Amino acid sequence: KSGTGDSSYSVGVATGDYNNDGFVDLYITNYGRNTLLKNNQDGTFEDVTSYAGVGDKSFSACAAFVDIDNDDDLDLFVTNYLDWSAEDEIECFSQLTRRDYCAPEAYRSPISDSLYLNNGDGTFTDISSQSNISSKKRTGLGIGIGDFSNDGFADIFVANDGMQDQLWINQGDNTFIDQALLYGCSVDNTGKSKGSMGVALSDIDNDGDLDLYVTTLFQETDSFFINSQGSMIDSTSRWGVAADTRVYTGWSIILNDFNNDGQVDLYETTGRVRWQADQFDDADWLAEPNLLFTLEGEKFKLIEPLGGTPEPLVYTAHGAATGDINKDGFLDIIIVNKDRNVNVLQNILSEEGQNNWIRLDIASRRR
Repeated sequence: KSGTGDSSYSVGVATGDYNNDGFVDLYITNYGRNTLLKNNQDGTFEDVTSYAGVGDKSFSACAAFVDIDNDDDLDLFVTNYLDWSAEDEIECFSQLTRRDYCAPEAYRSPISDSLYLNNGDGTFTDISSQSNISSKKRTGLGIGIGDFSNDGFADIFVANDGMQDQLWINQGDNTFIDQALLYGCSVDNTGKSKGSMGVALSDIDNDGDLDLYVTTLFQETDSFFINSQGSMIDSTSRWGVAADTRVYTGWSIILNDFNNDGQVDLYETTGRVRWQADQFDDADWLAEPNLLFTLEGEKFKLIEPLGGTPEPLVYTAHGAATGDINKDGFLDIIIVNKDRNVNVLQNILSEEGQNNWIRLDIASRRR
């Protein structure tokens, strides 16, 4: 009824007002043609993909609306995972000769990402080539948007599965240079590329610049980079998340203040991709409990029961979003699970968490 049904194999979604009409639009990434849904301002959406020129037919994983040229309209960045088709499928097996997940390197078919420039008239121009974004083929999953170089232009971090991550530094002329190696966030502090998936940015240490958190596979610790005067320092162990994240496969990551104490907390959804002998749920051998950490000084503390709920949610959770759903001043969480219903988590704080909060509504986009 709303027009948001998509019969494709959907992987991700981005939200943003690409046509500046004051209503949020949707971009859905798929295996196959992606979909741009324009908000009709009446509770329904219209598929305008062909007209807008953003029907990327790659195996896309994630997308983000971002104003790369500071012209007050939203451009579109899309990560693509593999140059894959059903005819290319192969079989992979675990050490116990059980048919199992195939890592992306088994296909040997990385693919470049896509960048679309908003023309301001409801259409986009594909500038992947001239912007240098298509110059490197990787296995793109998560996206982080922020001004890493402090020059007033949005930069783009891309989490790649099993390959070096990328940090595309905006040159201010619609071109980008990958400087992840220079900044120190292309690999971890041992020089290893990980199965990077989820990305979140926040000023964790309150020093005025963006720090970077990346979720990874089981038996790999998540990567937490502290921004130190333009250098990204792998501080995963120092901040207390190495051991607790090593035993899970992390997907979405949220950095926000869930207990209203003025410090950034961490919520991570999890779910395996490989078979393991020890299982949390006999009905779903990929299921794992989600994780909630609170920040105490310069250390994250794992909250138990895991995930912050009375009984841990043991699902294969791939996506999460946060917002104050019931407008009580506390951030709630919505979780998307594989082959299960959505979880809606209401934040219920104790009296110790009843600190001040403020809510702002944007009245106009005019400067």
